[in-house]
Amino acid sequence: MALPEFDYADIYDESRIRMVATAQTLSAGDLATPTPTCPGWTVHDVYAHLSGLCVDVVVDEVSRPGSEQATARQVADRREWSLTDILHEWDVHAPAMGALLREHGRGLTRLAIDMWSHEQDAHNALSLESGRTGQGLEVTVNGVWRLKRALRDAGIPPLRILTEHRDWVLGDEAPGRTLRISDYELARATLGRRSRRQLRDYAWDGDPAPYLALLPFFGPAGEDIIE
Repeated sequence: MALPEFDYADIYDESRIRMVATAQTLSAGDLATPTPTCPGWTVHDVYAHLSGLCVDVVVDEVSRPGSEQATARQVADRREWSLTDILHEWDVHAPAMGALLREHGRGLTRLAIDMWSHEQDAHNALSLESGRTGQGLEVTVNGVWRLKRALRDAGIPPLRILTEHRDWVLGDEAPGRTLRISDYELARATLGRRSRRQLRDYAWDGDPAPYLALLPFFGPAGEDIIE
């Protein structure tokens, strides 16, 4: 299957614009709200990470800006900053991020997915919805195709995934299991935003055990996440 082309700069910019619009409405209490999908972080920390990541990529050219160590530094360095200062920093450097995404496209897919994912993390922590449809969701869902190779390498039969918009078989043979799930749930599950129990309790046509460890890119979450 040929994967679709996405405008990665637009995905980043659209999520960022929504994040900035939400920021104008947030109280100090909102910013201090924990984000269950990012243990140890508050909503403020999500904004700090996103601006810090942008600086690491376009200014400091950090070799692994998404590593656990780099991410922790991005947040810690800005923990005492006001949200106004974080947004100003982000505003200054975001155009360069957009230019980079336009130049390198698919090679920087992870940056677009990270942006959309953290948009969801912050908004869901505040019981808000933002950007749950569109290219951000689509590029994240398409990331599930990485499972085709992972399943083959592990000697596990292909997986069929049925959502409201797609019918995919991740493999070249008859599927061993079918998973029925919504696009949004699939996107959040693959990014480690659901617990192992939640993954197991999805609508599988048989025992999902062989697939549970491979479905999420990260994680799974240590406890149930309800969004």
